[in-house]
Amino acid sequence: MRLRTTVPAITAAALLAAILALPGQALADSTPAPTGTPVAGASASPSDSGTPTASPSDSNAPTASPSDSGTPTDSASPTAGPTADPSTSPTAGTTPADAPTISAVTPVDTAQGRVLQVRASSSIGVGSVSATLSSGGVDTTVNTFVQQGDGVWQSGVVVLPDYASYTESVTAVDTAGTSSAAFTGSMDYYKRPAFDSSTTITPSTLSYGHSTVTATGKLDTWDPATGLHTDEPYLGDDETLTLNNGAGTAVAWGYLWSYQNNANFSLTYSPNYSGFKTDVLTLNTTYAHGTVTGPAAAVAKASLTATRVRLDRSTATALANTTVSVTGTVEYLDSVTNTWKPLANQAFKYLDQYGWYVGYYTDANGRFSIGVSTTTPRTWTFATDSSDYRWDSWLADSTANFSVTSVTQTVSLSLSSPQIDEYSDLTFYQSVYTSNGKIPNNRVYLLQSANGKTWTNLGYIPTTGSQSQQFQAWVSNPHAYWRLYSPAGGGYQAAFSNVIHTFRYGTLLTGGKPNHTTVKKNGWVTFRGGLYDQGYGAWAPMKNTRVYLAFRPYGSKNWSLATSAKTNSKGAYSLSAKASRGGTWEVVWFTSNTWFVDAFGPSTYVHVK
Repeated sequence: MRLRTTVPAITAAALLAAILALPGQALADSTPAPTGTPVAGASASPSDSGTPTASPSDSNAPTASPSDSGTPTDSASPTAGPTADPSTSPTAGTTPADAPTISAVTPVDTAQGRVLQVRASSSIGVGSVSATLSSGGVDTTVNTFVQQGDGVWQSGVVVLPDYASYTESVTAVDTAGTSSAAFTGSMDYYKRPAFDSSTTITPSTLSYGHSTVTATGKLDTWDPATGLHTDEPYLGDDETLTLNNGAGTAVAWGYLWSYQNNANFSLTYSPNYSGFKTDVLTLNTTYAHGTVTGPAAAVAKASLTATRVRLDRSTATALANTTVSVTGTVEYLDSVTNTWKPLANQAFKYLDQYGWYVGYYTDANGRFSIGVSTTTPRTWTFATDSSDYRWDSWLADSTANFSVTSVTQTVSLSLSSPQIDEYSDLTFYQSVYTSNGKIPNNRVYLLQSANGKTWTNLGYIPTTGSQSQQFQAWVSNPHAYWRLYSPAGGGYQAAFSNVIHTFRYGTLLTGGKPNHTTVKKNGWVTFRGGLYDQGYGAWAPMKNTRVYLAFRPYGSKNWSLATSAKTNSKGAYSLSAKASRGGTWEVVWFTSNTWFVDAFGPSTYVHVK
């Protein structure tokens, strides 16, 4: 078995104290002579209580066992050893003692270098232990083992001629001179990385804002011949670094390349809250000849950090279908200061009657602004969105409600295609739209203005809410301005339509009444007056144009023309006709083009005796 070992820094420090107290370093006898110069060692009495040494049973100097992945052990089985020297063989008539046995050979890496610990036993007591390490045809003998305790012997620091893999053969001799069978195995003898004592794994408890585990430190060089060198970064190979969880799975990893002359490293691990539980995280580094286990730390997780959605206002009134701005701040409770602080760049969503709307994020100050609209009172739920990939899993969800408590309905009015005919009948199309499909009192009002500034209410137009329809009505001014109006009230907003305009000259017949209202049969009646027109200015006489006198007999619905006459230069007219029977008389003027409207005088009944 190839022997590899790793001793954490604390253990190494304890062993350092033990080794410094040893009587001397291991003596390495080699043939031919090794390239390194071994340090001569002196034997020490096992009963010398003033000389502390490393021992597998010493809690401050742990030793490797076959199950310890960080401290390699020998696993070779003993082979047949040399026969006892005849000079030390038992004499006739005595019962020879059993040969000593070696149950384990363990290399132990200390802060000063590598020592060997041998567990040997004998019924009469072990007198000495020696080891021979061989590589490339060169043998090095280590015979400076000192008994540490019951059955445990330990060498001084083993100094070998080369950094290489060695075979080992260890023998114990009892107090009668009987040698044990050789315990054989193999051992790697190389410089290796060692985690510096400054290495840390923090924090010990994960929470929001502190949810990343960071392992930092540097790799020192440990030399089996001279021990730990904290001032010498390990640059021997391209090392792989891992941070392993309690199950041995790497949760973070990195590399230290040989050209990085400081050997500093930093690994980070950012677990999801739901996927993490209290665990022990351990550093490891793999180099050309094995794996070194470094410091470990227990890491726990705190409860989810509380959040809240703080709205600037929670209620509002609104116009129907008009955007209402909902603003606020998403905050978290700082566990250190116990104060609420803004959550920047975190996801949130809101719920209305149609479902959730997602994909919204707070700004750098934790603020948000969302526009909503409605035609009826309604409540929206605003919530943090833990399902979004940008939401920090170490935060708890929270919600807040926003309500529109009352809605004023809106009305939209529109007029189009205005026309005015010779009778001064105005025709147009009207469109009415309301946010809820209804309109107050089922009516809108028609307003008229001579100049587009001062308005007169002409009356209302029946309507049943949102609809379009054609409308016609006689108007007194054929070149006026018109618009529709819906008054405010009953939960509705006031509304005005656009303004429409037509142009025909207005006409006016003055006078037009008979000189008598009662005459004898076939008596004459005379009508006098003037005819005028008006554009955008004053009224002007209409010269040399024909006016007519119309008559409708009593009990009839039909009119007939009794006579006609032209106006003079001042627009004056005079019309006379015989009254043969009672009836209604009226002076009229008819336009012959699209620039004027017809003119009508008063209707007057004349009695005939």
